[in-house]
This record gives sequence, C-alpha cells and structure tokens, in this order.
Amino acid sequence: MSAEETIKEEVRPEIKALRPIALDEQGLVQVTTLDEEMRICKGLVDNAMVPESLNTPGKLFAARQLCRELDLPVMSAIRNVYVVNGSPSLHSDTPLAIVRRSGKLEMIDEYHIDDQYNRICIENKNINTPWLAAVCEIKRVGYEKKTFYFSYEQAKLAGLIGKKVWGPYPLRMSQMKARGLGLKNEFSDILMGAAMAEYDFDTMPGVTMKDVS
Repeated sequence: MSAEETIKEEVRPEIKALRPIALDEQGLVQVTTLDEEMRICKGLVDNAMVPESLNTPGKLFAARQLCRELDLPVMSAIRNVYVVNGSPSLHSDTPLAIVRRSGKLEMIDEYHIDDQYNRICIENKNINTPWLAAVCEIKRVGYEKKTFYFSYEQAKLAGLIGKKVWGPYPLRMSQMKARGLGLKNEFSDILMGAAMAEYDFDTMPGVTMKDVS
C-alpha cells in the first residue's frame, strides 16, 4: 500500500462521519443511519434550536423517535415533546391533535361544573364560581359517547391543589386530567401509550418535577 493510500485509509472513518446528509425531493433532511441522526441531534442541541427539556442529543433522539412512531412531522413536533423523568411526553393539545387527525373522533366537549352540576360558562353567568369537576365528553366513531371527569376533591386528595402548576392554572390542569383520561381510554390504539406531561406527571414545559413534588 502506498503512502497516499495509507493516509486515505487512516482518515476514512472521519471522512465517513462528515459525509453530507442527503435531502429528499422536498428539501427535507433524509436520515439513513444512526450516525446521521445523532449528528443532527447534536447540531440542534449545540445551536439551542430545541426546547430546554431536550438539552442533550440523547433526549432529543428519544423525542424524535417518539414523533416518528406517532407519525408526526419531526421538526415541527419536537416542540410539543417534553422529557419528564427520562420519559418523552406529549404536552398541550398534541395528543388531541393526533386523535383528531386519525378521523376516529366524532365529538369532544370539555367544560367545568359547579357544585350544582351546572356548566361553568359565561352564558350561565357563573364564571367566578368554584369548580367541582372538569368534564370531558368523548364519542369515538362507531361507539357510544362516554363521559370522563376529574374533580376538585381528587386533586385535593392527590396533593395537587396549590402546587406550582396547579396553583395558577387549576382549570387548565384539571381539564387536561379529564381529557387525558378520556383519550387514553378511548384511543389507546392511536396514542400507543404515549405519556402526557399534564396527565401523567402533573407538569408542563418549563416546570420540573421538583417544582410539583
């Protein structure tokens, strides 16, 4: 082997690692190897182009894999993936969006009720009334409508009332509890057991487990 061939052989691993990543017909990154995927993850993290909870290439890799498993557009969806205790979790309205996209959701109605079981709304002029429960009515195509709820007493027994997230956002958090229960029960085949930050961990982006424990 000549000296030139020996040099090429010695640097080949580095050349291979830096091989340009291909683009598809739409100009989107086309990942073909794990090495390429990790290079992308490292580049995004190093340039602070992802949510704070995805602050390592490993966390971002897990989030991107979850997006692929749920058939979500990876780059636009990772902002809705939040890592809690090492578990990539969907947050906000992403689980509902996935279910809506499936075409199997016929209807969903979410609201709070007061201690007289009246819907809390502007029409009833009771928007400042203490809430008794968050209610989520869901009907899957081909099935009967079902009602799920999460009450103030349940939140109290769980020690959630007054915590960092529940303190300022009790209506939103209780809504997500009722919704999460409904979506997990009625659309388990679509969500495939994906965790929901607000439902499974009582937290949301920007708030750590230490803040709510």
